[in-house]
Amino acid sequence: MHGLLNKKYLNEIKQSATYKDDTFAREYLGKWTGANSESWFDYDKMTKYRKIINPELSEKLRGNKEIFYLLSVDVGRYTCQTVVTVFKILPQESHFRIAVPNIVVLGLSEQEKHFERQAIALKKMIQSYNAKYVIIDGNGLGSGFMDYMVKENFDNGVVYPGYCSTNDEHYRQNLYPNSIPLIYVMKANATLDGQIHSNCYTKVASGNVTFLAREQEIKNRLLSTKKGQSMKIEDRVKRLIPHQMTTRLFEEMSNLKLKQTGLDIKLEQINSNMGKDKFSSSIIK
Repeated sequence: MHGLLNKKYLNEIKQSATYKDDTFAREYLGKWTGANSESWFDYDKMTKYRKIINPELSEKLRGNKEIFYLLSVDVGRYTCQTVVTVFKILPQESHFRIAVPNIVVLGLSEQEKHFERQAIALKKMIQSYNAKYVIIDGNGLGSGFMDYMVKENFDNGVVYPGYCSTNDEHYRQNLYPNSIPLIYVMKANATLDGQIHSNCYTKVASGNVTFLAREQEIKNRLLSTKKGQSMKIEDRVKRLIPHQMTTRLFEEMSNLKLKQTGLDIKLEQINSNMGKDKFSSSIIK
């Protein structure tokens, strides 16, 4: 930004075999990374569950028809981002195993921030993953986002259907008869937040949730192959983005400490300058 370091030089550092994302963030970007003694989530323990090698950009059942996908959406517009976390649910005899094979940020450009553009992007994801459930935060900005989800949208000659709510009377199918009932509108309160946080902590701490592997590991794998070595920098960066988003999620989780308020479990940020939109989207509901 200030012309102190050449952009090409920084890109070379990021693509080197010795590059570490968290070190780079601290030394070159001035970002806080890693764990904190006050953190409610154990960063090091969570890292052990980063086992998924390849992100999934669409439905992959591999012959198991019981597997289904759930998309969880935290809505943002200006100061916060709209984040979609992809959950792959694998039913077991007594519980569900959960994988998080992708985390996507919508509306990265100013034009794409408009809720109609974000709604179209989400609808494309719904179709790609053949999502069985979609959870959208219905508080605040979420209501404006839902206004575009319930109606048909058009993009480059393609018509995307409306998706209505299964639980919110303002967005039910009787009000939007041509829409598909798929969305659960989440309107949390202190008690529900506490239950959600408790459930999330239990699922993650027990190892029932697996996440994408660290970007450093994946980059080393790429650079050890001729195909990876010949990839354009832009393609390599694109390949690593879902892994980097998972690292950002872990950092947000490690930035949360427990604040006991009566019987409710409340989490607050240790560093108020760090967002928590990826955590809000990724909460194991």
